[in-house]
Amino acid sequence: MAAESLARGAAVRCLRTAEAGADALVPVDDAMPTGDVVLPDRAVYTVADRIHLVVAVAVDVHIAMVPTFVALTSQDPWLLGALVNNVWAVGGDGPRTNYNVMTLQPFVNYNFPGGLYLTSSPIITANWEAHGGNRWTVPLGGGSGKIFKIGEQPVNAQLGAYYNVARPDFGPEWSIRFQLRFLSPE
Repeated sequence: MAAESLARGAAVRCLRTAEAGADALVPVDDAMPTGDVVLPDRAVYTVADRIHLVVAVAVDVHIAMVPTFVALTSQDPWLLGALVNNVWAVGGDGPRTNYNVMTLQPFVNYNFPGGLYLTSSPIITANWEAHGGNRWTVPLGGGSGKIFKIGEQPVNAQLGAYYNVARPDFGPEWSIRFQLRFLSPE
């Protein structure tokens, strides 16, 4: 089912700290036990607990826990749902401070015939270690996309724009998201 693939795909994320000037963190290994429950009316709820071994550009090694929950439903022509996770540092070496970052991504798609769709999927973040107005990033916006084939390969192309109504002092006012995803057949 495409909805199940979306739920699993949405749970895969690269980690980064929300600190100004911090090096990006890249997961190099993870163990991800996942449980899916398919309920009536094509609703899918996914709970995934991930343990990441994370290596930063500055060669600091951290271990993070990332409990993740995805819920979605597909009621033609709508796809509605949300992804929420929180990244907690649970150990590691180096001078980097601990991190505790939540991500909430509600999503809504309205699908038209022929693979065209309208979408809104803002990525709302909260850095629980930040103080004052630097804690939240809250974007509002949306975009459109199209699913098509290149030869036999299905492709999802999407373009959207989001204005950050709340953002840290060092955060951007606007973001533009372009996605080109090669889809695997079911």
